[in-house]
Amino acid sequence: GFRLRPPEATFYLWVEAPQGQSAMDFARRNLERGLVVSPGDFFGSPGSRFFRVSLSPPLEECRASFAVWEQAARNP
Repeated sequence: GFRLRPPEATFYLWVEAPQGQSAMDFARRNLERGLVVSPGDFFGSPGSRFFRVSLSPPLEECRASFAVWEQAARNP
């Protein structure tokens, strides 16, 4: 249910924050759940609706991260 900008030449994903939530608040809720994501605001105003994640962990850890995102999106 998350919208993202497909990467062109990197291992980062830019994912749109859930509707009605700032990327900064969404990143904070993920951090409270033990998952670090970068709010797009850190990279300038064009990224303010997005959060950035790295796809460098093993696949199973990436999948576990998606569950944390869903939980953070549903429970602001």
